[in-house]
Amino acid sequence: MYPTAPAIVGQYDTDGSSGGVAISENYVYVGDGDAGIVVLDVSDPTDPVFAGGYDTPGYVGRLMNVGDLLCVADDRLVILRVDKADTPRKGDLNGDDITPADVAIALQIAASGAHDDATDIDGNGCVTSLDARMIMQAAAGRIEL
Repeated sequence: MYPTAPAIVGQYDTDGSSGGVAISENYVYVGDGDAGIVVLDVSDPTDPVFAGGYDTPGYVGRLMNVGDLLCVADDRLVILRVDKADTPRKGDLNGDDITPADVAIALQIAASGAHDDATDIDGNGCVTSLDARMIMQAAAGRIEL
């Protein structure tokens, strides 16, 4: 049976030129041209959430997900491991659950101007003291990340 009236359920605006996509469980991998690969969590398809990314050396065209591997046509073949069990938990920056030590790490990252997806709690593309504050609240048990 084919839908006679397709309707947009959700959408996400990427930085590049979205091309190929690959789907694995609740994740969509978007080939985003010169911007690399964008990983979206679509467990709620009405609200896709940025879950990570990878900047490949060239222009990402087609993608294919096979098990825990993502094969990427990027002016060459690039093979990435995308095991979701290895995805860092937001706010847990040293692998020992969310603690005050993660707040210190987040502040160091914010001060350096570097970017880290697990530290960018609000998902705005940069790490700031606000992200460190949210990690501090999570460490105190006030919020869930």
